[in-house]
Amino acid sequence: MSVDPRFGPGEGAILFSAAEAATSTESLSLADVPLEDLWGVDTGPVAPVLAVTGTVSYDLPLADHPSVEDWVRLFAQAGGRGAIRTWLARSTRYVPLFYEILDRYQLPRDLVFLAMVESGFSPRAFSWATASGPWQFMPVTGKRYGLRIGFWVDERRDFVKSTHAAARHLRWLYSVFQDWHLAMAAYNAGAGGIRSAMRRSGAKSFWRLRSTRRIRRETKGYVPKILASAIVSKRPENYGLVDVPYQPALAWDTVTVERATALSDLGEACGGLPGQALEDLNPELRVGVTPPGETWEVRVPKGFGGGCADGLRALPEASRWTFRYYEAQEGESLHEIARRHGTTEQAILRFHDIEDSTKLDFFAELAVPVPFDTELPIAKPPERRRGGAYGPGKARMITYRVKPGDSLWKIARRFDVRLSKLRAWNGKFRSNALRVGQRLRIVLSRSSRRVDAERRPSPKRAQTKVAARPAVAKGRHRVQEGESLWIIARRYDTSVDRLRSLNGLRSGAILSIGQVLRVR
Repeated sequence: MSVDPRFGPGEGAILFSAAEAATSTESLSLADVPLEDLWGVDTGPVAPVLAVTGTVSYDLPLADHPSVEDWVRLFAQAGGRGAIRTWLARSTRYVPLFYEILDRYQLPRDLVFLAMVESGFSPRAFSWATASGPWQFMPVTGKRYGLRIGFWVDERRDFVKSTHAAARHLRWLYSVFQDWHLAMAAYNAGAGGIRSAMRRSGAKSFWRLRSTRRIRRETKGYVPKILASAIVSKRPENYGLVDVPYQPALAWDTVTVERATALSDLGEACGGLPGQALEDLNPELRVGVTPPGETWEVRVPKGFGGGCADGLRALPEASRWTFRYYEAQEGESLHEIARRHGTTEQAILRFHDIEDSTKLDFFAELAVPVPFDTELPIAKPPERRRGGAYGPGKARMITYRVKPGDSLWKIARRFDVRLSKLRAWNGKFRSNALRVGQRLRIVLSRSSRRVDAERRPSPKRAQTKVAARPAVAKGRHRVQEGESLWIIARRYDTSVDRLRSLNGLRSGAILSIGQVLRVR
C-alpha cells in the first residue's frame, strides 16, 4: 500500500473512554431526524447495509480475545443495545457513501465500524476534546488533511470530505504499521504514541501491547469495541436487534449560491422545504449560513435542484438577508451592533434564537443578518480557534474562566446545565479539580441562563433555599456536593456494591447533586 507523501503522522480522534462511550447518551441526543419525515416522501422499507445474509465474512482481521467478547455481550444487553440500535438505524444513511469512498482508496469496507464507534455515524458528534464529525477528527489532524475548520464552515462534519480525509489517514497509518489492529489503535492514540509504546514495551502486536501499561485504557478498549460492533452489526437479530428503524440513504442535487445565504431562506426558495432537511445535507455549515464572499455548492434533496435554483433567482432582493461575521466588543450594546451593520436588533435576535438582548453576552461571535444589497466589507473570522464558538448542531458554545471559589457544581448551576454534561464537555469524568483561570467549555441551549455576579443569591439565602427542599423518604439519600458512593456507603453502613445494585448504577457511574438514591 503506497504512502501519500503530503501527509505525516497525526493524533487520532478521542471521543470518550471506551466504557463511557458505550453507556453515554450524549451521542444519542444528536440522532438525526429521518429524511423521509422531513421531506414528506415515502421511501418505503429500507434494507440494512451492514447485516449479512448467508456466510458472514470480514475484511478486517478479527481476534479471539476476551475483550472482544465482553463488548459483544455489552452490545447484546439492554444498556448497550439501545446505542447500537440507533447507530444501525443511521448506518443506512451514510454507509453506502462510505463504502464507495473506501473502495476508491482500496481500503477494507469494515473500517466503517471505526466511524460507528467514533460517532455513531453522526456528522454532528462533538467530543470534549473538540473532535468533530462522523470520523471524529481533532482540529490539527483535520487541517493536516485539508479540512477547513472555522466560524462558518467545519468540514470535519462534511460526510463526503471527512470520509476522504479519514481514508487517506487510515491508508497512511496502515503503511506505517502494516497491521490493521495497530493502525486503528493509532487512529485513537496517535501514531507517535503507539510507536513509542511498542518501542518501550517490545510488543509487536496490538494484543501484546494491550497487556502492558504503555497505552491508555481507552485505547485498550477501542479496537475490541470496533471488532465487536462488526460482529453484532452483521448478525443483529442474533443479539436482540430486530425491527431497527433504518433510514434511507442520502441522495442530493446541488445548487450554487453566490452570496451568504441562510439555509432556512434557501428552504423557502425551494418551495417550503424544511431548513432541517438542508442542515442534514450540509452539516459543515456550522451556523446554517453559506460563508460570505464565496460561491458555495449547497446540497438539496434529490429532485429539488432545479426548483430550488429557480426559486432562489426569483426571490426579490428586498426580502432577502445576507450575513457578516462580527466579534462583539465588551460592553457593546445590541443597538450599536445593529446600527454598525445597517440592520435591526430584531433580525439579530431572531437569527440567533435569543429572546432578549440581555442574553447577547453569551455570544462573543455573531453571524449578523444584513440587507442583501449591503456594501459592508467582509470580515474574516480569526484563525485562533480550535473548535469555534458553536458546539453540536447550532448550539452556542462559550468559554468560561474559572474564578476563586468556583466548583463544577456551582458553574453548572450558574449556567443552568447538567453537571454530567459539564464534565463531558471538559473531559472531567473522575476529577473535580479546578484551578483559577482555567477555561471551561459550556454549550448553551435556548433555556440556558446565567446569573450575573450582582444578582447571585447570598450564601444565607442559598442555604435557606436548599433547606426548603422536600424531605427525602425514609431509606433514601439525596446526594450532596462532594459525596461519592463510597462516602454514602460508609454513612449508611453498607457497601458500594449494594448501593449500585439498589440503584441500577454501573461501575464508574457519576453522581449528580440532588440525585436521590435508595440506601435500604
